[in-house]
Amino acid sequence: MYSKSHAGSCLHCACPAFVALCLILLGAVAVLTVLYISHDLKLKERLELQDQLSKNQTEHGQHDLSRNSADSRRNCFQRELSCPKKWEYHGGKCYFFSENRLNWTRSRDHCISIGGHLAIKSIEEQEFMGRLVQSKMMTDNDRFWIGLTDEQVETQWLWVDNTPLDEMIRHWLEKEPDNWTVILINPTGEDCASMGKGYPTDSDNWHDENCATLHKSVCESISPNNG
Repeated sequence: MYSKSHAGSCLHCACPAFVALCLILLGAVAVLTVLYISHDLKLKERLELQDQLSKNQTEHGQHDLSRNSADSRRNCFQRELSCPKKWEYHGGKCYFFSENRLNWTRSRDHCISIGGHLAIKSIEEQEFMGRLVQSKMMTDNDRFWIGLTDEQVETQWLWVDNTPLDEMIRHWLEKEPDNWTVILINPTGEDCASMGKGYPTDSDNWHDENCATLHKSVCESISPNNG
C-alpha cells in the first residue's frame, strides 16, 4: 500500500506534464486554425481572381465580336463601293458569276459587254474562285468558263489578254488537258478551259472542253476604286 504522501508526490509530478501536454495541444490547435484560415483566405482570393479573369475574358470576347461585326459591316460597305451590284470583290478586283449558259466565245463577248473579261487566274485567286464556284454550282455538272484557251496553237494555253499560262498555277483535273477528239461527236477537240467539279470532293478543277459547250462563266474586272 502506498502512503498518502507517496501518492501526493506522484500527483504533484504528473500535473506539470499534463499541463504541458495541454499547452502543446492548444498550440497545435491554434496553429491548425491559423493555417486553415490562411488557406481559406487564399482559396477565396484565388476564386475571386478566377472570376475576375473570366469576366475580363468574357468582356474581351464580346469586344472582339463587336469589333469583328463592325469590321464585317465595314468590309461589306467597302465591297459595295468597290464593285458593281452582284459582283464579288477580292484583292482589288471584281468578279461576276454569270448564270447565262453560253459557248466560250459568246461568254467572252458577254464579259466584255459588261465591262470585264473572262477571268484570268493567279495563285491568290485560285482558292477564292474555287470557294465561290462551289457555292454557286447547282449540280455536279455545273461548270464556269474562264479566260483560258489554246485555240491558236494546240497545247499553248493563253489567257484572254494573251499572257501564257504560268506552270506554277496549273490546276487541271487529273489527265487534263487531253484534247479529247472523236469524229462525229467532238471533231474539233477541246480548246477552252472551264472550272468546276471533276469529282464530288473537288470544285476548283480545270477542264479542257469543246468551246461550243454551253456553260456559265466568270467575268473579271479591276475594281473602280483601284482603277
